[in-house]
Amino acid sequence: MAIPRRAARATRVRPVAPRGTLFLIVGPSGAGKDSLLRAAQTDLESDGDFVFARRTITRPLESHREDHEPVSPEDFLKRAERGKFMLSWRVYDTDYGISIAYEDELAAGRNVIANVSRTVVAAGFAYFSPTKVIQVTAPREVLESRLRKRADPATAAARLARAVVLPDGVPVTHLLNAGDIHTGSARLVRLLTKD
Repeated sequence: MAIPRRAARATRVRPVAPRGTLFLIVGPSGAGKDSLLRAAQTDLESDGDFVFARRTITRPLESHREDHEPVSPEDFLKRAERGKFMLSWRVYDTDYGISIAYEDELAAGRNVIANVSRTVVAAGFAYFSPTKVIQVTAPREVLESRLRKRADPATAAARLARAVVLPDGVPVTHLLNAGDIHTGSARLVRLLTKD
């Protein structure tokens, strides 16, 4: 069954005003977002003020990739139609969603950190306040090196060529992740915990 392409969107019909901050972590393939988030989650695991969103994805679990909730494309579509995602998007023929359950965490005053596509940043700002964006970046040669290790040449080239422009007027904090994981994670934790 073919799943129709859907625009990135938030599923709320009106803005909500949670007390916690929604941190949207964005960046190109190869920037190292997953590795940084895993390390930062370990560093902040004893801090009850931070919750790292577990994504719902239409792909199987694999030991070398992020821990996510795997679902079929049909199940994902049903959940999206029922408003079960606070944010959802589609990229590289794969659907991604952030469960609406994380709105309860925000309402309870906890900060939610979500690895998302740059295409949903505008929706995040429209529906959740406060929201902060952290864009993880790396020099092109670093991106190329990382992508070569995990993708075939054609796929790596396509991902490097993908350009997504963040919406005008959205404040973005840039995090350069070109060195070791410990340095990058420490920088991310500082950005998440600073007032």
